[in-house]
Order: sequence, then C-alpha cells, then structure tokens
Amino acid sequence: MGMIRRLALVALGLVVLLIFVMRSRAPQGGPTEETSARDTPRATEGARSVLEAPDDAAQSIERAAVAANTPVVDSSSPAERIEIVVVDRATQAPAAGAEVRHLAANSDREAGQFNVDSVSDELLRKLECSDARLLADEYGRVFLPRLTRHALVMGRSGERIGLLTLRTDAPSPVLLELAPDASVTVQVLDDYGAPRAGVPVGLYPEDDRFLGSMSSGTTGGPDALATLPHVGLMMDSNPWRDLAVSISGLFAPSVQVLLDRDNMPRAPVVLRLPPHGELEIVLRRADGSLEVNPTQLHVATTRPKATAAEAVVVGAPSIEVVGGRHVFPFVMLGAAFRASTRGSVLGSAVVEGLGPVVPGERASLTLVTEVPLAKPAISV
Repeated sequence: MGMIRRLALVALGLVVLLIFVMRSRAPQGGPTEETSARDTPRATEGARSVLEAPDDAAQSIERAAVAANTPVVDSSSPAERIEIVVVDRATQAPAAGAEVRHLAANSDREAGQFNVDSVSDELLRKLECSDARLLADEYGRVFLPRLTRHALVMGRSGERIGLLTLRTDAPSPVLLELAPDASVTVQVLDDYGAPRAGVPVGLYPEDDRFLGSMSSGTTGGPDALATLPHVGLMMDSNPWRDLAVSISGLFAPSVQVLLDRDNMPRAPVVLRLPPHGELEIVLRRADGSLEVNPTQLHVATTRPKATAAEAVVVGAPSIEVVGGRHVFPFVMLGAAFRASTRGSVLGSAVVEGLGPVVPGERASLTLVTEVPLAKPAISV
C-alpha cells in the first residue's frame, strides 16, 4: 500500500513537470495577452522611428544638396529654414514642380545690388546658372536655409517666371509669384538705313544708365538683330518706372525707344545709330606705368545738366584693348567728357577732355589712378 502511494506521487510529479514545460514553451507559438500589453509600446516606438526615418533622411539629403548645389525635391521645413511658396500670379494656384534657384550675396556691398527693381543682366545670368536648384513640392513649397546675407530667388515653370529679393529678416512663408515672361527683338540701322551688326543694345530705366543694363545683347546676322531676354520679368519687377530699349553707347540724349508695358512689341524695335567715334581711356599709375588691374570707371559728358541723359551717360560696355587701355566704340561727336575712378579711396582721379569730333575718330584721355580697386567692375 505504501509502495502504491509513492508511485502515485511520482506520477503526479511527472505530470506537473510536463505541464510546466509545455507552458514555458507556449509564448514562442504566440504572444499572450500579458506579453502583448507589455511589448506593444516598444514596438510602436520602433515603428514610429522607421516611419520618420525617410523624412529625416530627406532633410539630411536636402541640406547636403543645398551645400553641394544639386537639385532635390524638398520635404519638410525645420525651424532654421524659410519656406517659399511658388504660385501662379493669375490663379494663385500652387506651381507644383516649379524650378527654384537662389543666389546669395558674397558680401554686404554686393547685397546692395540684390534688388529686383535694379538687378543687372550680369547678375541675372549668374542666378540662372546657379546650381543651387530646388523643385517645388505638390503645394508649391521649397525650403531654403536662413541666410546671413540677402539673396535673389528665381522661380520658373514653363514660360512663367518670377523673381524676388530674399532678405535675411524675411518672415516665413514668402510668396513667389510666377507670370508670363517676354523677350524683345531689337534691330539697329545706321545713318543710311542699312542694318548694322556688332552694336551693343540693352534694357535700361529711361535716361538712367548708372546701374547698367537689365538685359543686353549685340546685334548680329544680315538683319542686325539682337534678342533681349527677360524683358517681361524686368517690366514686372519695375512697375513704378518706365523702361527703354537703347543703344549701349555714350550718347546724349540716349538713342532709345520707350516700351509700353501694356502693349509689348511683337516686331523688332528699330534703333538708328547716329554718326559716332570712339573714346579711349588710358589708366596709368602715378609713376606713369599702365594700370593693369581692373578699375571702376565713370564717364559722363561735361555739358550742362539739361537732362538726366546728359548729366550721366553710363552703362556703355567697353572693350579693353591692352593693359590699362579701355575703348568705348560708340560715342557721340563733339562732346567733352569727364572720366573718373569711382570710390573714395582713389582720391581725385579725374580727367576731362574732348571726345571724337568726326565719324570714325578715336579720342584718347589719360587717367592717373592713385589706388587700384581689386574688384573687376567696369561701368560707363
């Protein structure tokens, strides 16, 4: 009897042990309610990190793209960025996929030139060639890093284009409106009515050449035609003043045709080149040697200030022949000119003299500089 009781107890122990072993293996087959409740927060947190990773990666890629000047489609806007919303001006609809380029000023002095109402064609070309390119998302948004200096921002979608000055303190978001652009074709004829190739032409504020041309070209081909790009953009950026197509020469009054912003010309704008000569400005140092470093020049007529054009005749391109010699190939006849180096550090570097008197004559003036400017900028 005692033996039977002992065997029963052993059997019972084996059964209990078998049940324990089976239960210990059960969680491998499927989670219990307790283990599911305990592990769910951690699993959810892991899933969230996986979902957020593409967004964080996109921001990292975008930062690298802006630094490396490579195109990228934008994602989200962290706090250190400024949002630009690109829209169609007529409909205010988002311009999804619009190309946006930006160009930041390299210095505080250069930042003063980053105004949409006075941007030069040279600066506009730099902006168009900038590799800092972004693509607007489905809502028309792009995000740029906060900049330490002003920047120019250009948006483009098909034939629509827009331009704005992005200031360092601009509130976010900034609206960039796109409108249809337009170019203007110019033809230059000589005094006898024959086409004249090789003549520089440009878009300027009426009788104001101080800031240079907003769009420029040179006539060429048998019909002596030149195309000025982005005239529509410049007209749109200058609603408060009249713009004119003009020969880029030293003429007073200017050889120009005013543009009607409500009736942009479809046929070539015809300009007549008057009889002219050339003016050479020779830059020398105080010791008499040629000044080979680029220096800013300002050339104006010395006639009474009857009009703005007579007071300041600037913006004509020059051709540097050799060393410190600069030749202005399209100059009015019978006028006296004053040439000076701009910038207070140069002191009284001024010369006055008579320009060409008969057609084809080259007059020469020598300007002795005291301190050369390091920046290669010539404005006439």
